Amino acid sequence: MKKRQIFIELTSLLDVILIMLFMILMQARTQTNSAMAEAEEVKASVDAIKQELTDAQLKYEQELSEVQLKYEEVNNEYASLQNSYGILERQIITDNLVIDNSLVITVSIEADGSIRMETTGKQPVSIPYDWNDETYAENSLKAEANNRIQQSSEETVFYIFQYDRSKIYEKEYNLICNSVERIKQSAKEYGKWVNYIEIDVSSNKYSA
Repeated sequence: MKKRQIFIELTSLLDVILIMLFMILMQARTQTNSAMAEAEEVKASVDAIKQELTDAQLKYEQELSEVQLKYEEVNNEYASLQNSYGILERQIITDNLVIDNSLVITVSIEADGSIRMETTGKQPVSIPYDWNDETYAENSLKAEANNRIQQSSEETVFYIFQYDRSKIYEKEYNLICNSVERIKQSAKEYGKWVNYIEIDVSSNKYSA
């Protein structure tokens, strides 16, 4: 008995297979493109985050540098202030020692033209000034100064003349200046040394 032969049309089957492969490849390509696009988005997001982190780090480093610089400036200023404070403190101690161990007589001209004399621990004295009789004012000034120098136990005397150049008259100024040398001479007889200082309060300038 002969076997029945079966003929299969391969061309049609091959077309179907090729179409299926094409569809699979297209689907795979679409998925690949989608995955690549998604990967690009992820990469862009990662790059953006990296850039933000880089910018944040640069900003932090810049701010840190500015803070460190400011700290150094403040620290240097503090050190300078400490040094200045130390100098001022020592100067105050020295000034207080000088003042505490010296007699300080301050002479000034009042608004009415009279001469005012002040000494620490004593009542101020006002000496009238008469334009027609300057001798009285000069003698009174020398007598009062000599009396205070003689009664003081301090050997060093600071005789300070305070005036406003724009308000004092020349005759008043000369009277005070002319009395200084005689006061110094008299003080030497008591073993005292007189330091004379002029201060123009209008300009805060002084001379000795």
